[in-house]
Amino acid sequence: ILGAETATQSNIVTGTGVTTALIASDFASALARLQGFVGQNAEPYFENPSRLLVLASPDNRRAFLEALTGQILSNTSNVQADGLDLQMHFTARLTGNDWYLSVRGEADSLPLAFQESKAVAPEVMDPAVSDESFDHRVVKAKVEGQYEVLYNQWQSMIHVNN
Repeated sequence: ILGAETATQSNIVTGTGVTTALIASDFASALARLQGFVGQNAEPYFENPSRLLVLASPDNRRAFLEALTGQILSNTSNVQADGLDLQMHFTARLTGNDWYLSVRGEADSLPLAFQESKAVAPEVMDPAVSDESFDHRVVKAKVEGQYEVLYNQWQSMIHVNN
């Protein structure tokens, strides 16, 4: 049997909250989960990921910056993100306290893929065919394109569910 999975893997981590200390704890849990994913050959997908992205709501920006970039956290040196190329993106498209930790890298390791089904093809109406093509220095044209966002590797993104 090819492709038989022997264990259940989930990319959802139950978060504990959005204070500075709780984000730091949840980040450690999310990173451990990310590193724990294994393929069908029982080898890790991301044994030591170093290029990571945090996606969160702007409402929690301060707590994330303190938890992941602050020098001191709870009277202790903060080494949480030491050695990581960590980017944070705060978007109003996310509301509430859920956030995401994702691998950044080559296209084959990203959680989502962008597919161009039909390339953008601008089309100017031919004046020889249509009298409406040029009307008082106005050019009539249309643009059409078709795209999809697809799952690529679910193992490369963790959803921290608060």
